[in-house]
Amino acid sequence: MLLPRIRKNIGINKIISRQILNFLFLKLLIIYIIHFLINAEYQKQNMELPEKSDLSILTNELYEIARYTIVEIENISFDETKINEEDLRKTPVKEIKIEMVLRGSYYEILNYINTMEIMPRLIKIEDVVVQTSGGDYDNLLAFIIAKTYFANEYYK
Repeated sequence: MLLPRIRKNIGINKIISRQILNFLFLKLLIIYIIHFLINAEYQKQNMELPEKSDLSILTNELYEIARYTIVEIENISFDETKINEEDLRKTPVKEIKIEMVLRGSYYEILNYINTMEIMPRLIKIEDVVVQTSGGDYDNLLAFIIAKTYFANEYYK
């Protein structure tokens, strides 16, 4: 009489232990998925607003877009906005002014600007001036002024 009851209790304990393990596994899996989603969002935010200026990476990205859109970059310059020491701790982001001169057809330049606007890094195009020399519409010059941003490491 005692032996069947012990066997029954052991069987119930095994079932309960298995259910607890399954529950803990599912809970751990949910935590892992949440961590993965938060990390993906962090990576996306870090692409949009990098922690440092990384002008070499930005330059490479802009030249890669030019190669993709068949546009020639005649000139490119960057100017980091200077902030005094007091305001430096109050500003969460810094900005870099981008000045570019592109050469290409109207649609190539338009494609470049559209691609530049949808790249992962935040870029705000402020001004575009297109010039032609003597009616050659396949060889236009575009003067572009844009701004990009990066996180200020001194912000408190």
